[in-house]
Amino acid sequence: MPYCPGCGVETEYNIKNCPLCNCKIPKIEVKKQETDYLKEPSLKFPKPENIYSGKMIDIKKYTFYAITSLFLLNILLLIVIQLSTKHLVFFFNYPIFVILSIWFYLLIFFGFIKNKKVMISVLIVNTLFFTFLLDLFNGLYWFIPVFLPSTILASIILIIMATIIRLKKKRTFNLIFSISIAISTFLIGVQSIFSFYKSKQIILSWSILLSGEIIAFSLLLLFFYHKIPSKLKNKLKKKIHM
Repeated sequence: MPYCPGCGVETEYNIKNCPLCNCKIPKIEVKKQETDYLKEPSLKFPKPENIYSGKMIDIKKYTFYAITSLFLLNILLLIVIQLSTKHLVFFFNYPIFVILSIWFYLLIFFGFIKNKKVMISVLIVNTLFFTFLLDLFNGLYWFIPVFLPSTILASIILIIMATIIRLKKKRTFNLIFSISIAISTFLIGVQSIFSFYKSKQIILSWSILLSGEIIAFSLLLLFFYHKIPSKLKNKLKKKIHM
């Protein structure tokens, strides 16, 4: 590329006078290889590749395998205790159920299940199975009137949120407000179900206060997000992949 002899600004080959200082630019001979790219209808760039993705996948795998090994050791230890102390068998079933349920949640959290429909299905089935086993030793007092409708409510909210995210062509920071609405709806629904089971009437107290705080906090985040400088806003978008 030619440069202006007066101010040093870079110019195009067909420019006679500098667009910055109007200095005359001398005509120079252009080599063929320097102008070949001008004849190309479109420049071909290499496909971008994330060189850190493989490292992150390996770290996630090793971390998940380490946690799985730790969970297996705890389960084996609890089984040994059960075999040696028969009268504590029911007490130690609860930790085993909790460990197994957490393992399935971690399976989803670490991204080993890619399909969103399968992920939601595994999440729902795992929650129902876990709550059913926990309540089985108590005579199923809580599962049908409380746990089952609460899980159904959570499933409906998850499906709606997944549909909203899928339909939105461009994700924005405003998604935080939608998530806060979903969490608030779940909290209010759970307290409504529980209060109706206990007293045969819907009494809302802590769920309203907590929902108000969550929504207010999300609005505050949105306010600061729209007020921060564009450079910082773009960095934030890249961090949360929006």
